[in-house]
Amino acid sequence: MRYLFQGDSITDAGRADKENPHETGAGYPRLLEADLTCGQKDCEVLNCGISGNRVVDLLARWKKDCLNLKPDVLTILIGVNDVWHELGSANGVKKAAVFADKGVERAGLLDIPLEKIRGAGAEYCVLDDLPPEPSYMEAQKLVDQCKAAKADFIIAAGGGSVMDTAKLASILMTEEYGVKELLDNPARARKCLRTLMIPTTAGTGSEATPNAIVAVPEKQLKVGIVN
Repeated sequence: MRYLFQGDSITDAGRADKENPHETGAGYPRLLEADLTCGQKDCEVLNCGISGNRVVDLLARWKKDCLNLKPDVLTILIGVNDVWHELGSANGVKKAAVFADKGVERAGLLDIPLEKIRGAGAEYCVLDDLPPEPSYMEAQKLVDQCKAAKADFIIAAGGGSVMDTAKLASILMTEEYGVKELLDNPARARKCLRTLMIPTTAGTGSEATPNAIVAVPEKQLKVGIVN
C-alpha cells in the first residue's frame, strides 16, 4: 500500500530534499508514517508537499509528483497560499466574508487563513453561526449577514454545509431573489462575488460542484439548488 501526501507548507514540514518523496519532513506525514508502517512491511509513505505552493503550482507538477508515483491513497492539503495571492491589492479585494462553523473555529482551522488575510491587508468578517445541514432559512440568515458586511470576496473553510452556504451567498448579493426563490427556479441565479473554497473534510466534493443543498423543513426534504 502506497500513501502519498500532497500539499503546501503544512505537509512539507521542513523536508530537506524536495526531490525525494521518501523525505517525510517533521510534520503530520512523519507521524502517520510511524503509525501506518508499524508491523506492515508492504506499506510505503511518500511526501511531495512543497512549502508556498498554490493549487496552480500543484497542478503544474501533478504528473511528476502524483500520477507517476501511482499512490493507492492520496491526501491533499492545499489552498491557504491561494488566499493571500487572491487577496492581494492587485485583485482589488477590500473585505472578505469568511464562512465557517463553530467546530472549524474551535479546531483552529481558521487561524492560518485569517493570518493570510490580515497579511494581505484586507478586512474580513467571520460568519460561523451555521448548524449542520442548515435549512434554507438558516442559510438565508448567513447570506443576509454577508450582504450587511458588504464583502467583495467570499472564503469558505469547512465541510459541505459551510461551502454550500458560501456558494449561495456568492449568487445572492442581490435583492431580486433569495434562497427560497431559488428552490423553485435556480436558473435565476447569477454569480455576484468570487469565491475560494478550503475543504476541511473529505468526501462532500462541494468545492467542485455547481450545487448547494439545504433542508426544507415544511416538506421534510433536503433539496439541491443546481446552477
